[in-house]
Parts: sequence; C-alpha cells; structure tokens
Amino acid sequence: MGDRLVIPKLARRARLRRVVWVIVFLGAAAGVAYYLFPESVTGETYRTAAVTRRTIVRLVEATGHLDVRRRVEVPAPIPGRLVEILAAPRSTVRRGELLARLDDRAAALAVKGAQATVQAAAGRVAEARAALDAAAEERGRVERLVGRGLASQQELSSARAAVQRAEAALQAARAEQAAASGGVASAQLGRNLGDIVAPADGVVLVAPERLGAAVGPERGALFVIGEALDVMRIDATVGEADIGEIRPGQATRFEVQAFPGRSFDATVDRIGLEPQREGGLVMYPVTLHAQNSDGSLLPGMTAAVHFEVARHRDVLAVREAALRFAPEDAPPAPARSRIWRRMSRSRLEPVPVRVGISDGAYTEVEPTQGQLAVGDRIAIGLSRPGGSSERSPGITLGKR
Repeated sequence: MGDRLVIPKLARRARLRRVVWVIVFLGAAAGVAYYLFPESVTGETYRTAAVTRRTIVRLVEATGHLDVRRRVEVPAPIPGRLVEILAAPRSTVRRGELLARLDDRAAALAVKGAQATVQAAAGRVAEARAALDAAAEERGRVERLVGRGLASQQELSSARAAVQRAEAALQAARAEQAAASGGVASAQLGRNLGDIVAPADGVVLVAPERLGAAVGPERGALFVIGEALDVMRIDATVGEADIGEIRPGQATRFEVQAFPGRSFDATVDRIGLEPQREGGLVMYPVTLHAQNSDGSLLPGMTAAVHFEVARHRDVLAVREAALRFAPEDAPPAPARSRIWRRMSRSRLEPVPVRVGISDGAYTEVEPTQGQLAVGDRIAIGLSRPGGSSERSPGITLGKR
C-alpha cells in the first residue's frame, strides 16, 4: 500500500483565509476605483460645457464682388484702324482727354468728296438761277408783244410755264446744295470721331494694346473707364430669410482673400427689389460702398461680408450643441426649449429656457423655470471609449 499525502486541517484553513483576503482586497480596490474614477468604470462620460456670460453678436453672412462705383464703356465710334493709343489700364484720365486715334485717311477723303459735291451743287444752283432769269425775261417780252397784239395768248402761257419750271429747278438745286453741305458736316464729324476721348473723369480699367487693330461700334467696348478707386462698390446677395434685417446706411465689415486677417468697413447703399434665384433659393441684391483710400481693394475681388444685425451684451450663454442634446428617455418638448444640467455622474436635470440670438457657436438663453448660473455644467453630448454620441441611453433624469 503506497504512501498518501495528507493535508492537515490547519493548512486548509490558512489557505482559505488567504483567498478571502485577496477577494476582500480586490473588492476594496474596485470600490476605490469606482469612487475616484466612476466614469472610467462605467465606460461613459458626458461632454459638458459651462454656462458663461458674454456678448453675443448675430451676423448675416453674404458673398459679394468688388467693383468701381460706376463704369463707362467707350466703343470706337466709327470703323477704322488704331494708329495711336494714349491711355493704358490703371491710368487716370479727365473728361475730354484723348484716349486713342483712328486712321483718318478715309475720313479725310470723305470730307474732300463731300466738299466737291457742295461745289457741284453750287454750280447747279447758279445754272438754275440763270435759267430762271432767262425765262422771266422771255415772259416779259411776250407780255409786251401781247399788249401790242403781236403775240398770242398761247405764247404767253408757254412763257409763263417756262418761268415756273425754272423756279422749280432752282429750288431743287438749292435743296441739293443744302444736302451736300450736310454731307460735308457729316464727313467732318466722322473725321473728328477718329479722335476717341474720355467721356468722364476716372481710371482706365480696359484699354486696347495692339496698334493697327480693326475696330468699330459693332466690336464692343474699346475702353472701359471706372470712377476713382478711392471708393469701391460691393455687389452682394442676401437670402430672403435675412433680407428683412438689412437696411440702407447699415455699417458692415468684410474680408478679401488677398489680405488674410484684415477686415474693411462698408456701408449698405441700397437694397434691390428684383430677386435673384440661385439654386432654388431666393436672394436679393444688396449694394454697399467701401472706402479704399490706400488702393488695396481692386475690382473683381471676392468679399465675405458680415452684416451685424443684433448685439446683446452680458447675457447668459450656452454652447449651441447644448440646445440639440437630449437623453433617449427624455419626454418630448419643443426644439431648443430646454438644456440639461449635470447634477452628478448619472443624473441630468432639465432646465427650460427661452432662446435669444446666436452667433453660431454660443446662444443666449434665459431660464423660464428655476435658476441658471454661470459655471453650471451643461451636457452637450455623451462620449464613450469607442466613440461619441449626443444621445445617452439609460440615464436617470432629475425631477423638477
């Protein structure tokens, strides 16, 4: 019969005590961890943000483009070829200043031709006058003969008809002479139109560059002149939901991509009445004016315009996300009518609020029941180790 290993009762009791102490130690450690780090133990933690007091500014955003206040297009008044260009883009011009010249040789020939036509017409007038004088003299002679009985009434009638025909021919010659004189004036005007001048003071925005180019009225603007760049115009569009908050004389600010971090002042000049449709949205044109004393702003730049329509100072404010957050088992309520104040690890308390203006990040709130103080932690979402959510399943709601 082999030997058998026998464990005394005392040894079994000692080992049992050690197991019990290990269990007690682990339980105590778990309790301490739960007390010190309850959110880590549960695996859930609410994202919260404090109630603050701040100034909230409500802005209406719009996009526009810069341009000169007024622009004048100057086409070539007559067909021709450019022989001289005297103004370049960005140059300043005065009204009546010469911008360019067209080849006037054809116009000069037209003037000479018109003058020759006038001279020919004058010769025909003189010829018609001489014919009239001769017809009148013949009529007088026939009348004297009729008085002495030496000529018939038929001869007298023929003489009188000849005078009438001569008078009509003289009138026609004079009309032809007047038309020829008008042709001279027209040809001279055409010659003068070969000098293209500025119709107003301003800055040259567009100018031709190639001498000898064929130009004409049908080829579009040859020069474009804008008003001085010390004041610029902004053409923006504002949606129908916000246009009621825009008014003439309203001060605004805007930025352009060419100068990051720099903003410029502008003033609303007028609001257009004719709506524009952009992708199914109804937009209204708004024109603004901006000072440009240093010449930084240029026509065509894109402007991000900010219309300040409301400013509330020293108001209670919460993050915009707080008005969107709601627990899963929360009773229904109108949108943006309450926020959830954190009372403990697993307890949220609803606070009914009245919402004011928002700047997109923070929103003005006023409690309609109970109190709301600066520093109160307001739930804006629920984070989990594996992700985050703004919905929180299975939390305990505080009663009010």
